[in-house]
Amino acid sequence: MARTKPHTQFHKDGSVWAKGQTLDGQTHGYWEWFRKDGVILRSGHFCRGDQCGEWTTYDKAGTVCKVTWMKGAAPAAAKKKAPAKAAPPLGRKKAEPSADELMASLSHPLKAEIELVRKAILSVDTSITDGVKWNSLSFRTTEWFATVNLRSRDSVQLVLHLGARPGKTASAIKDAKDLLEWLGKDRAMATLGAGAQLKANLPALKAIMKAWIAQVS
Repeated sequence: MARTKPHTQFHKDGSVWAKGQTLDGQTHGYWEWFRKDGVILRSGHFCRGDQCGEWTTYDKAGTVCKVTWMKGAAPAAAKKKAPAKAAPPLGRKKAEPSADELMASLSHPLKAEIELVRKAILSVDTSITDGVKWNSLSFRTTEWFATVNLRSRDSVQLVLHLGARPGKTASAIKDAKDLLEWLGKDRAMATLGAGAQLKANLPALKAIMKAWIAQVS
């Protein structure tokens, strides 16, 4: 039986461009593409060279901005089976771990700081809960509104957004410590620093969070 082999492609500067698996020389299974700065650009599945299942496009901050479903062909192994009930569509992701499970298994130089940010955000309002969305620690009320950028290794960063539905525009928010960098009309990046700097920025972050969730419907 043929086995999949790991395969990586690189940008001209040596940074990783794409990585995934091949089977008999064809792209197969889950693949990811990255920008030169290391931020994920796109991800999805192949079935022996053909796109299939869920394909996701990410913005410059690594936040999901588009999800497309490719019909594709089911892999040969799935065709041979005759289950009593229909199998889930190819490419559907497994259930996400809980926020506690993610944090317990997280290997990150700023893990302690991320936990402080988590506690600060959850203390802002009883309507806020946390979970795992887009493979990272995220927060929601009626919709997801903030996601930790785990690719940042020297400063905790938090991507703020207004849920999955397009067309929303965020109102101006008081930012006393200039923590926010606006990435678009509906999203911003909060850079909180690390260590003592991050702790000093937590009160300002809580004020920003209080104003931000008021805009999430």
